[in-house]
Amino acid sequence: MRRVVLALATFVLLGSLAFVVFFTASKYRVKDQSYFASLSDFVFMMGTGNAKALRLDPPELTDQRYERVMAHARRTAHNHVREAVFWSLERWGVTVEPRLVEEIDLWRSDDRVLAAATVLSRTSGPVVTNLSTSQVVEDVARAFGATLHRAPVGEVNVARRMQLEGAVVGGEGNGGVILPALHHTRDAPLAVALILQHLAEKGLTPSEAAGRWPAYEIVKEKVSFPRQALQEGYLALEGDLRAEAKDESDGLRLAWPTRKAWLHVRPSGTEPVVRLIAEAPDARQAKELVTRAAEVLAGVA
Repeated sequence: MRRVVLALATFVLLGSLAFVVFFTASKYRVKDQSYFASLSDFVFMMGTGNAKALRLDPPELTDQRYERVMAHARRTAHNHVREAVFWSLERWGVTVEPRLVEEIDLWRSDDRVLAAATVLSRTSGPVVTNLSTSQVVEDVARAFGATLHRAPVGEVNVARRMQLEGAVVGGEGNGGVILPALHHTRDAPLAVALILQHLAEKGLTPSEAAGRWPAYEIVKEKVSFPRQALQEGYLALEGDLRAEAKDESDGLRLAWPTRKAWLHVRPSGTEPVVRLIAEAPDARQAKELVTRAAEVLAGVA
């Protein structure tokens, strides 16, 4: 048994050393960038479905061009779809001009909107998203005469609600589009395909397509708050903010439909904090909601 373990350990060690030597000497090691940052990019590229492309001889990339794109993507990317698109463009030798960056930048918030519009223009039926997703999805559903249902945050919760409601499209607000006609799981390449189909059919750029729908601002904060006092905190928020509607299926979501604003307060599933997410027609109103919620909770804690 010891010999087997020793053999496996030796194999892993030699394999790791071989990979380090390969990566250090390869085109994927970017000059003037930390070793681990380059390695992180390389692993991410592998994880976004580009393994096949990595086996091909890539176009000659200058460190400056590569780093310009990746630095921008790291700074502003909200989902795998967008960063994968940036990386693919650069791999294909496409120069990322400022105007192209501006257009692609819209995908970080409008991918689910354009994807939903593509599906609803062909198939009528309910739409499902989570409680923290932008209300612009409601605008899209309403425009096509569809009913929007909200589920607790989490892909599995959205997928189960979609099955229950017989939804034709759904997902979460970070690029996680779900199309039941294909499968009940989020699919980034699917989101890209639906967006491109929408743009091709309408003859629009991403900015023009997104500009057809209302624009909202979302503000997110997180605060330390004892979980044992959550119910007391929710009651305090309800009494102080006096919402027009509320949902308690995942924390507390307060909404003001007449003001086109909402606030979602929920304990994080990954950190010992409470997340505060607000949306309104402008950033000032959204920030005011989050700030007031934090003050109310501080008074309870």
